[in-house]
Amino acid sequence: MQPATANNEIDYKLIFYTAPALFLLLKPNSPEFTILDANDAYLKATITKRYEIMNKGLFDVFPD
Repeated sequence: MQPATANNEIDYKLIFYTAPALFLLLKPNSPEFTILDANDAYLKATITKRYEIMNKGLFDVFPD
């Protein structure tokens, strides 16, 4: 069974946000690697809020 919209298309955004694996979507702008989004599992595992990390550099948010 796959999540679908009203016109029977797969809802990839729903899959991304609810996947049990940790996903972080980064802009490929080395060396900053700007955080574009994160799924709920990633936010829970890193104890962060989406609004706190969005549009910030990966190493600014997670320096280690």
